[in-house]
Amino acid sequence: MNVDICVATKNSVNTLPKLLQSINAQVKKINSRFIVADGSSSDRTIEYLSKFSFCKIISYADNSPEEGINKLLKFEPISNLKILVGSDDWLSEEYLLTFKKEADKLLKKGINKFILIPKFYKNIGSNFLKLDFPVPLFFLDFIGICRGIGWGIYSEKGDIPLFNESFEIASDYEFLLNCKKQNYYFKYVPCRYFHLKTGRSSLNWKVGLREERKIGLSYNKNIFFRMLINLLYSLKFAYKILNKFIQNI
Repeated sequence: MNVDICVATKNSVNTLPKLLQSINAQVKKINSRFIVADGSSSDRTIEYLSKFSFCKIISYADNSPEEGINKLLKFEPISNLKILVGSDDWLSEEYLLTFKKEADKLLKKGINKFILIPKFYKNIGSNFLKLDFPVPLFFLDFIGICRGIGWGIYSEKGDIPLFNESFEIASDYEFLLNCKKQNYYFKYVPCRYFHLKTGRSSLNWKVGLREERKIGLSYNKNIFFRMLINLLYSLKFAYKILNKFIQNI
């Protein structure tokens, strides 16, 4: 199986070196490409990326990061394993190889469309206390439990859904529920993803919570589940407020 490491960038020259350092040795061990969708960067992002022979640069109009992600998901061949990463994040050792091995195992079992999720996230620079353990995927129906980064996405037919660009923050959650509705197989992979929590989702977490709740309700018509969703998001909001208060003491 071929692997594409996919990242959307916009003036990312200061953060990309950490990411490239984490994957430089890994891409040589597997058949992979580093695909960048750049949203008209005005710094030295393109110049920096041009130094790497395994890097392929495409452009997008910069209407939203989701636009760049969708262009990456549609980049040929679309039947490759697409691993989505953030431009200010980095991967643990053997991340790519482990994902490829897990994907190959699933294919041998006859599973032809799936999403692989890193089992552990290490949040860097967050104002919130984060629980660093995998939440059972059962809860995906009710609340956003998986960050929209670090995933490995594969469809043998290449019919991967796209991110809904109408959502400012939580398009990743809608994407997962859409994939679940289309019977994608989900699996945690024993890898660690390092995430720099300084982006728009961290700064606009209230917007993200409102969008997640709206998305969850739109995919669940059962009255009991809708009540559970409202309860969980009330608790999640209170949890974030409490952590914010603790950090400021």
